[in-house]
Amino acid sequence: MIRDRWLRPLPFVLGLSLLLLPAVSAPPAGASTHQVTIGVDHAGPAHHNFGYNDFFPRAGATVHRGDVASFAWATAPDGLHDVAVLKSGESPAAAWTKVYPLVVPDTDDAHQLQLNPTALLGTQPPPGLPVPGSCGDAATPCTYTGASDVVAGAQPTQGSPTFRVKIDAPVGSTVKFVCLIHPGMQGSVKVVADSAPVTTPATVANRAAVQYAGETTKALAAFAAADAAVYHDRPDGTRRIDALAGLAVGPVEILEMIPRQIRARAGDTVTWHYRPGSEIHTVTFPKGTMKGEPDPQFCDVNGVDIPAAAPPKQPCADMRGFEVHIVPGPKGPSTIAHTFTFASSGIIGPKPSPQAYSFTFPNKATFTYFCHLHEHMIGTVQVAAKA
Repeated sequence: MIRDRWLRPLPFVLGLSLLLLPAVSAPPAGASTHQVTIGVDHAGPAHHNFGYNDFFPRAGATVHRGDVASFAWATAPDGLHDVAVLKSGESPAAAWTKVYPLVVPDTDDAHQLQLNPTALLGTQPPPGLPVPGSCGDAATPCTYTGASDVVAGAQPTQGSPTFRVKIDAPVGSTVKFVCLIHPGMQGSVKVVADSAPVTTPATVANRAAVQYAGETTKALAAFAAADAAVYHDRPDGTRRIDALAGLAVGPVEILEMIPRQIRARAGDTVTWHYRPGSEIHTVTFPKGTMKGEPDPQFCDVNGVDIPAAAPPKQPCADMRGFEVHIVPGPKGPSTIAHTFTFASSGIIGPKPSPQAYSFTFPNKATFTYFCHLHEHMIGTVQVAAKA
């Protein structure tokens, strides 16, 4: 669902305040603990902006009790994920729908929706903060026993953050983990007896590579099949043009406007469609505008929402009050008359959001636009004079 360019300054916000975890590093000297690396998302193929709402490998890895699972975020343009290692008996479906619903009311204003603070900030402080219980790096992995959830807060796929968890669950346990931001993104490792072999790093890497290749092949084929606008003539001589705002193929999100360039004539109307199963998107003119954010950030100060400070300042003096509101509706006109005209579809997605949104282009020009939630998801509408 929500992804990636949520929180334009998110890398700064979380890195400075609460959630920046160190890059991949070796276990401390002398450590004999086995470590299994689980990829979070994946870099996509050249010339494409693909997001992988998946773990690599998502299943099949085995560990001994006391071993460490190292979750390694990929480097990709528009990824945003957290990792929640679920307590024994808690299903992924329950985590997504009952325990950590992604969108919740602002506790101070029931009419305002916000991103679930736990999905955003996690359940325990990351390493490097002067507070008790900090964990997640190579020296101090968090400990998972199965008694409670262990949740790393949301991290962008930039800078290759990692999150390490010591698996101290009983032998025979299947330890499940999910991304709370993307329902359906789940994986597991199994705890085996000390006498049983564990999955080698080479086997883990090979399984991840095979999984990636299969998913990518299907996504490339789907992109090729969809990569064209569809034109419909209208009685007045103008046309309605159908295009896509993104496309999902299994766990792969094609985070692209399809097609990237639309050729139109003055007076034509372009309709961008949402495909079921895809992430939510916006179609926002002009590219790069800061207006119309569907995810504005605030600091809750004694029940009063104050706009968060912009980088390079820390957003909130007390980050416990940091909130990401959700403002889904369209903004601005439905006619894009000039290259500087601001307008946004708002969130296009599953119901109750609209499934499509249209803009009309009365004048000759080249108009650029993007998705406010995935800032590298860019397109152009090249409008010629009316025939």
